[in-house]
Amino acid sequence: AEELSRSGGYNDGIGYALANMGLALTTLGDYKAGFLAYRMALPYCMQAQHIKIALVQLYFNIAMSWGDKEDYLKASQYYHKAIDLVQRRFPDNQLLLIAIYNNMVAIQVNMGSYDQAIAYAEKATALARRYNKIPQLAQTLMNKGDIFFSRHRYDTALSYYRMASPYVQQAGDSSILRSYYVRMGDVLLEQQHYPEALAHLQKAYSISKSARPWEFINTSYSLGDALYRMGRKQEAEQVLLPALAMAKETGLTKNIQNGHAVLMELYQDEGRYKEAFEQLKAYQAMSDSIISIEKVRTINEIEVKYQVAEKNKMLIQKELHIARQDKRLYQQNILIGGILLLFTSAFLFYHYRRKLGLRDRKIEQLEAMMAGEEKERVRLARELHDGLGGMLTGIRLNLRSVQRQPDPEVLRQELRGIMSMLQEMGEEIRFTAHNLMPDILVKHKIKEALQLYCEQISLNGKVKFDLQCYGNFDDLDMSFELHVYRIIQELIQNIIRHAQATFASIQIRMDGTLLQASIEDNGTGFSPDPQGEGLGLHNIRARVEAMRGYFSLSSSAAAGTTIYIELPVSRKQVNI
Repeated sequence: AEELSRSGGYNDGIGYALANMGLALTTLGDYKAGFLAYRMALPYCMQAQHIKIALVQLYFNIAMSWGDKEDYLKASQYYHKAIDLVQRRFPDNQLLLIAIYNNMVAIQVNMGSYDQAIAYAEKATALARRYNKIPQLAQTLMNKGDIFFSRHRYDTALSYYRMASPYVQQAGDSSILRSYYVRMGDVLLEQQHYPEALAHLQKAYSISKSARPWEFINTSYSLGDALYRMGRKQEAEQVLLPALAMAKETGLTKNIQNGHAVLMELYQDEGRYKEAFEQLKAYQAMSDSIISIEKVRTINEIEVKYQVAEKNKMLIQKELHIARQDKRLYQQNILIGGILLLFTSAFLFYHYRRKLGLRDRKIEQLEAMMAGEEKERVRLARELHDGLGGMLTGIRLNLRSVQRQPDPEVLRQELRGIMSMLQEMGEEIRFTAHNLMPDILVKHKIKEALQLYCEQISLNGKVKFDLQCYGNFDDLDMSFELHVYRIIQELIQNIIRHAQATFASIQIRMDGTLLQASIEDNGTGFSPDPQGEGLGLHNIRARVEAMRGYFSLSSSAAAGTTIYIELPVSRKQVNI
């Protein structure tokens, strides 16, 4: 396909062919050649005119390859790139979204992020049922089972696998069928139903011989374990040794410690201690290389960081556009082309500077407005204290005077009036003071304040909020903390009022001088339109812009909403 496209000068075809070639090569274990094909495909796919989905397919394939290599950080980055492209350019292509969400479930399970995994599984299931996508529905149900299997809830996992069974049979896909047999075999093995487990794993092993290398390898690990547990040690060794050899040859070392562990026990049982010791060393070497808890926390931050890389996309596209113009002009007349390019650059530079000046003035106006609001709040707080406080003192003095009132009826009337005034003024003070500076921020730092707020909302509402914070949140300017708190508070209220969600993830990361926040829900979503936004989102955009930050929103029907925010950090000034 690539050669035909090159001979016909069809650049879209070249990129699409290279993208699929990369997946085919990495599937066979040749990652060096596969990723080279991906790099060659990128410029063609970014410029694709006819195969519009070429870039999405490239990102999806790259993510799958990184997932096979167990680099979940890179896999997540490319899946998020694909999600963003689909939601912005192909909102009606639900099949691609289902596939990406399904794969993200596996990524999250491997990282131990079960709440995130469930959120992606729910998104995939909702879309698959809505559009009656049978193979995808089979996969989503099995993915849900995987989540519970990873948490050792085998009965629940088995129920999901059995729920998927009729859809697996209808799908007619050998890869889905193999994965179903492996899952059934693994869960039955953990429940010690050995004969039934072995039957499923033997079916999977038969299919995997003509499947991708990693499918054969992982199926072999499960089958070898089942054979060993049933006392069929020679057969177990015959299954495991070729799988381990292929894993080392291809670099597909995921779960390889499982194969070494079974062989170690097998050789020890048979008195083959030297071979058992070799397997023990191999097992320890692989165990030492397993992702640490700290690295898992770092990988989880991809939900916050992935959109940062997307900001460079427009710059790359502009550079490619300029390069194409320059090439055509050079072929016609290098001198004229140079003059035109110089003129165009100067013209664009002038307009860019003008636009930048207008933007800076707008930001300065917004900053002045917000600074004015903060000053007004301080002034009002002082007035509340001095003015109303003085009035309360006066009321207290009046109370003393009415104690000497001889007429009981007049006394009662005056007391009732004074008490009513006290109650009304007290309520007004509490209400106004809370709006100026929430009590929770006075008593706690921003991190603890948001955590308490999310816990309270989750406890009393229908939406569960999962908040994760990373980095140093100490010594932040109080005004900055208030802005961040108000932004997150408003976003949470928007989810509760409009999203019809059951789960939302909030991740906030402090990265040096930059605060990054990602808010994602599993709600119904909507079609983003900055002109038609409600007051809440409009205020958030204005607040972020005034703080010289970055705001991004992506959403689509039945796929939930993701919001990403960057804010330059403002810390307290320390006098030395």
